[in-house]
Amino acid sequence: MEKRKFIVTVNEKSYEVEVEEIEEKGTKKGSNKENSLSYTSKVISSEKSSPTKIVKIITAPFPAKVLSVKIKKGDLVKTGEVLLILEAMKMETEISAPQNGTVKEIFVKEGEMVETENKLLIIE
Repeated sequence: MEKRKFIVTVNEKSYEVEVEEIEEKGTKKGSNKENSLSYTSKVISSEKSSPTKIVKIITAPFPAKVLSVKIKKGDLVKTGEVLLILEAMKMETEISAPQNGTVKEIFVKEGEMVETENKLLIIE
């Protein structure tokens, strides 16, 4: 598949990313279904990361209270490891690591309220 380059700005920091379109099984390219395609991205240059590192910015999926922060800056994490626990409408939701990596930044504290898409942490 064709790869395309974009510049993405997050909190006034610019990252050059390479995006590759991936066709899901059973769908046709150009389908009218919005969710028929997924994308994978890789940071190829940025102010703070080397070209070979993939940076993931974990954001809040919904408004919630941060019940527990299970990691600290500099920790090595594995895919699926629980990073945070959020509470919304008396239900707890675990936020897990999407990839292996190092916790580069944590933006929230226990007891803090977050809104949808607030940054929670960065894994590189």
